[in-house]
Amino acid sequence: MDYRNCRYCMGTGKDPSERAPCQVCGGTGRIARVFNPELLCNYCNGTGKDPHKDAPCDVCRGYGFSSEEGSIEFIYIRGDMPYSDRRTIENILAEAIGEVRICETYLGSDTLDLLRSIPAACTVHVIVGKNTVVSPKLSREVNIFKKECPSFEFRHHTQQDLHDRYIVDDRGLVILGHGLKDIGKKESFAISLEKSLNPDIIRDILRAFNDRWKLATPI
Repeated sequence: MDYRNCRYCMGTGKDPSERAPCQVCGGTGRIARVFNPELLCNYCNGTGKDPHKDAPCDVCRGYGFSSEEGSIEFIYIRGDMPYSDRRTIENILAEAIGEVRICETYLGSDTLDLLRSIPAACTVHVIVGKNTVVSPKLSREVNIFKKECPSFEFRHHTQQDLHDRYIVDDRGLVILGHGLKDIGKKESFAISLEKSLNPDIIRDILRAFNDRWKLATPI
């Protein structure tokens, strides 16, 4: 069985957004004293969190890696830690392999910044929905982006049938609960599904993507 670094903790085995409970006060933030009022814990300054120790990662249980064979991975996007949330998505994109198909409702400069994480060896088709306004400014940004990343193509689908957000590559499917443009601004999630678990569903998704791609307008 093959393994890969956990996408949430980037292989460290530590939760990037959470500290372990304080070892002095037990996580309460206060020290109980007989016949005297409670005092704030001097070690954690009343936070209840150990200032020097990260909590173990909830996704990989502290191991730093997860199984790559037939796995489903649930990735939580907190929404109140924009830097960490964007790093989580960047790590997902950085592991893309082969032909990459991305279905998005919006396209903006923040989306392009994230897409740069996809390896240059990949061939990437990005289709965006009717809610994207293809302004002269956006067209210029896309053209500048493609000069540095020539393996990318972008198309605008203006029909009503485009709603879900997902990424498909040679390894499997990632379902996004929120658009790439706004990752880190709201609570959301992503689900990573290996192709071996249900190849028929992924084949149907790719067929629908390719049908829309033929009708969409190049950006």
